[in-house]
Amino acid sequence: MRKVQIILILLVLLYPAYIFAGRNEVNEDLMKCDLEVVQCDGELTMKEWVLNEVNQAGFNPKEAEQIINCESNFNRFATHKNRNGSTDNGVWQLNNNYTSPEIAFNYKTATKKAIEMRKAWGSWKAWVCWDLIN
Repeated sequence: MRKVQIILILLVLLYPAYIFAGRNEVNEDLMKCDLEVVQCDGELTMKEWVLNEVNQAGFNPKEAEQIINCESNFNRFATHKNRNGSTDNGVWQLNNNYTSPEIAFNYKTATKKAIEMRKAWGSWKAWVCWDLIN
């Protein structure tokens, strides 16, 4: 029984990496490339990429950085269960009532969605942390 519990725990921990890496096995090097502090093959880190996109969209990257630090600490697999039963997912903590997990857990598509939301709302007020940093 204990072995089954351990296997289930490992599956729960590794499943997101398996699914979102789009591979048949967990690729640790690929996952490391997505971490904030690691660059791979001269590409931007996840944090650099996100903040660059925000800047290119004409928004303040410092504000976005504060929001993301508050919401997920740049953890692309972060989740938060809300009182209403919905779930916030990914780096931007996008709510599953408005955005699919496939978009939310991919920091690039999530950033594009967050920028789209920022444009529509006129501010970052869709994020709980916006109120905390203002």
